[in-house]
Amino acid sequence: MVLLAIGLALTLGACADPEPGDTTTTAPEPGTTTTTTEPGPTTGLELRATCGAVELEGGLDPVLPATPIDSQGEAALAAMVEVAPAESSFLDQYEWFTAESTDGRLTLFGVPLGETPDGAPPYADATFERDGDTWRPGGWGQCRVEVSSPGYGNAYWVLDPEIDPASSGTELHVLISERACASGEPPVGREIVPVVLEESGTIAIVVLVESVSGAADCPSNPWHPITIDLSEPVGDRSLFDGGVAPRIERFWPPSQELLDSFGSQP
Repeated sequence: MVLLAIGLALTLGACADPEPGDTTTTAPEPGTTTTTTEPGPTTGLELRATCGAVELEGGLDPVLPATPIDSQGEAALAAMVEVAPAESSFLDQYEWFTAESTDGRLTLFGVPLGETPDGAPPYADATFERDGDTWRPGGWGQCRVEVSSPGYGNAYWVLDPEIDPASSGTELHVLISERACASGEPPVGREIVPVVLEESGTIAIVVLVESVSGAADCPSNPWHPITIDLSEPVGDRSLFDGGVAPRIERFWPPSQELLDSFGSQP
């Protein structure tokens, strides 16, 4: 496995999820952790943020769409209700904004009007294709803002339950679970790139995993241990999974519920 670490000095800003596995997950056997290289400057990866079909500006500090829908957007949502009346209650849960609008395509982004249950994707997206004088729904659903890069997908991470981060110096031992389809296999032999954003009071980490070559099935992917080098010990700084927005704070030790969810639960 090729493992790189990127250290960045940045100001932190504030698709359906794979289903959790059905069996209890435990930490991998001791001694299987891979050590990163020394932290260094960016390797030139193009970091981008998406939420389902919506591409967001801002990369690691994503900017949500803020243009309210116009008459075209309202007509598109009405067309969706005609095609799938049961989805009316889904649409009513969100305030909708225009993410992309062309002559032939419309992409909308939904911001929840109320609280989102723990672990559930907080946003929504909906796509439409022009069909004569009307809009034809293409797809819709809940989504979570995720950071990725061309050729690399996102991985959730949690602190290794066997190793207290307060006692591990500048090494941070974590377990990662790849978000993309990987046939339920660990990312052995593929590049793993931790992107580390350190500030005085927080550490945010995005873990990128080289995508599988060719087709892959989509069961839950197992936990895989890695070690991430920091510029200084964790100390009393808070740790966040920065691969999603809103970022998820990670505590030690992780709960069994969190381990069973492969990182998707806070």
